[in-house]
Amino acid sequence: MKKILKALLLLMLVLTAAEAAFLVARHTAKPPETGPDKTGTPAEGKKQAGRFLPAGYKITYQAPDDEAGRTVIFDSRTPYSHHNGAGSVPLPDSPDSLSYAVGLLEDWRKIADSDDYELALRDPLAGADLPLFRVPVASTSADRQALWVKSEDLERLDRGIRSSTALLFVLSKDSISGLWKLVEKGDALVVIPRRAGPEEAARDKTGRIVAGELLVRRFGGAGF
Repeated sequence: MKKILKALLLLMLVLTAAEAAFLVARHTAKPPETGPDKTGTPAEGKKQAGRFLPAGYKITYQAPDDEAGRTVIFDSRTPYSHHNGAGSVPLPDSPDSLSYAVGLLEDWRKIADSDDYELALRDPLAGADLPLFRVPVASTSADRQALWVKSEDLERLDRGIRSSTALLFVLSKDSISGLWKLVEKGDALVVIPRRAGPEEAARDKTGRIVAGELLVRRFGGAGF
């Protein structure tokens, strides 16, 4: 009987010692690393303020105080790389014809004896001015030649152009005030020219490219 009690007592001492050793190890073990990488650099496509571009997209320019995405220039090599980069981008099979242009708004200038405006953009990556654009202001929103003002949702770029862009309004005398509320100097704008032919951008008498669509950028899209 005494031998059995001694054996039980010894077993209890061993179990107690093992449990104590486990508790000490658990409290002194180094916790796993979490959070951003050691350099503090956000992952590709991630914005510092917590808004994201889709995987495969990288911000190449953004104003330091911009949290809405209104100044974002991006680069992508995905199948949905529409409106990629900055500057004047030619049509794939026609290098002398403009597909679209992306730049930061430098200035709006009223064109003399007209309701239209001249738009000046600048490529922040190359530090160069883009060709001047003519922004037509229609008499009414029913005008078929009226310019379309659209919003580009930076968080939906990988879903195709139809899912990432939305029509806000047609630019006319009645809606021009909405444009001034929507854009400001330094904003990234995408300009798609009006077509004079399949591979030709329309121009006015002075050589300015006539805009057919104007896109503003925001994380989550722009409201109006």
